[in-house]
Amino acid sequence: MDKIESYRFYRLEHIIETDYHAPPIADFGYSRGEMTEEYRDKFESWEATDDGEYSMNVMFADGGLPTGYELNNINSVTMTPNGKYVIIGQSQGPSQIWDTINGQLVSSMQGITIHSSKVTLACDGTLLVGLASDSFDSQSNILQIWDFNTGKSIELPYQIKCTTFTLSNNSNCLIMAGNQKYGHGISVGIFDLNNLESMKEIKSDTNQSYDSTPSFITLTPDECYAIVGCPSGLTTNYVVFHLITQQELIQPPIITIDSDPQCSIVLNNEQMLTGTINGQIILWNIPSCQRIQTLNDNRQNAHRDKIKDLKFSPDCSCFVTISVDGTAKVWDTNSKEVISKLIGHEREITCACISTNQLVVTGSKDQNICLWYLQSGQIASTIHVGMTPLHIYMAAHNQTIVAIGEKDGQRQLLMLRVVFEQR
Repeated sequence: MDKIESYRFYRLEHIIETDYHAPPIADFGYSRGEMTEEYRDKFESWEATDDGEYSMNVMFADGGLPTGYELNNINSVTMTPNGKYVIIGQSQGPSQIWDTINGQLVSSMQGITIHSSKVTLACDGTLLVGLASDSFDSQSNILQIWDFNTGKSIELPYQIKCTTFTLSNNSNCLIMAGNQKYGHGISVGIFDLNNLESMKEIKSDTNQSYDSTPSFITLTPDECYAIVGCPSGLTTNYVVFHLITQQELIQPPIITIDSDPQCSIVLNNEQMLTGTINGQIILWNIPSCQRIQTLNDNRQNAHRDKIKDLKFSPDCSCFVTISVDGTAKVWDTNSKEVISKLIGHEREITCACISTNQLVVTGSKDQNICLWYLQSGQIASTIHVGMTPLHIYMAAHNQTIVAIGEKDGQRQLLMLRVVFEQR
């Protein structure tokens, strides 16, 4: 039997305590500078099978809540590699660490952050990196870094502004994108988190205009290229920066696609997939920014309506696409063929992820979260959460689903416990 038990954390009036309880960094799932593959050994993990039954129970059915802490409009979520802890960023208030096993608050970073738009762990979990709003510049965000051992903010030698960032493979460097101070160009910078110093900055020609502020950045696996997404109305200008170049000023190649900026995934060192607003999936070459092919399902567009997102499985052997048409599809990464179709939501699918044990999790505007068998496309379980999930994650131990849900204009943290029992 598989039970999904729901934790919901609503805003409560309570003073945030000042004492910082150091989180167990050694228990995050890092090993020798990389994410360990043995993080599931500590858990009674389970594999997806239809030899069982699924049921759902709300954890706090009596109205009890695990904490009196105030949560203020959740904007961002990141998880430790082993999935035991989740770190959230709020619209106002400190970043917080939660235990995904028992649903308890572990601790809060010190200081107040305004509109935290992104948080992520870096340097083997010893640092927390985030972006906070700059009240003087609505287009930029200020980089913030915390020491996870003390919970204290690290003072940088100078203020760093960017609009989005990603981490290097070893999580020791930030690759940031933003508008140039003067002119119409954009720039990509590499920042060493261990030494707190800038390593490189590459600027596009100031005569090149991309119409808007960068909101998306990703890297090729070999870290030779950074792909920056700049939204422009219903289209996105994807600008490719060659990070190995010795030049400081370049004219980067660009491709314009009718898509949302984040609706792309990197396949390999040379290819990228992008989902479009008309339901197509376009495969394109990263160095040249040339289109290669359009994926199809039985000679039709991948979806009947706008594609909202694409997400890889943990081993990258397949990926899932979700659409406004209310369906999700799982694709084989190598063959580019459809493996299964996930049909059952009544409205637009807003988020999805693939677990390590061949399950797919989806959230929809119908306010349901569904579990699906990846290979067959059959629905395994459904729970009505009373809010629209916007971002969703399955912990690596497959026992907890973490999501940001929106209700009445407020974004709340939602945790669902998954328990499997065979017949």
